[in-house]
Amino acid sequence: MNDCVWPFSDPKNVAVFTVADIMHSRLPILRVCHDEEDGAWQFLTGGPLPCKKEWTLVALEEVVKLDPTILDLARLPCGWQATRTAPGGKWTSERCRSATNLVARELPSLRVSWSKLLASQS
Repeated sequence: MNDCVWPFSDPKNVAVFTVADIMHSRLPILRVCHDEEDGAWQFLTGGPLPCKKEWTLVALEEVVKLDPTILDLARLPCGWQATRTAPGGKWTSERCRSATNLVARELPSLRVSWSKLLASQS
């Protein structure tokens, strides 16, 4: 993908949160959260929040390569989430019910790593 058409305000190599089942193409991305607190992206299956050992950090570009429909969410505002019922389905966006970052609430140690990663990219 050419840099001049990259639609996200974040760079291609920004670290995002997801789970191994998505990255190994076992489960589709059905929920995307763009955290209000720090702008972190989370790409989820739509089921219950994963346990700590299931979370992984990957580059945003890797998620887009896996599912190009993610490009449709490039303008999803911080503090919003998008969901769909099936791969290729229409994304529905809404303001997150809780202003609390999902990762910060579930995984404080991973949140610290994310903050350090952001600082190193500045």
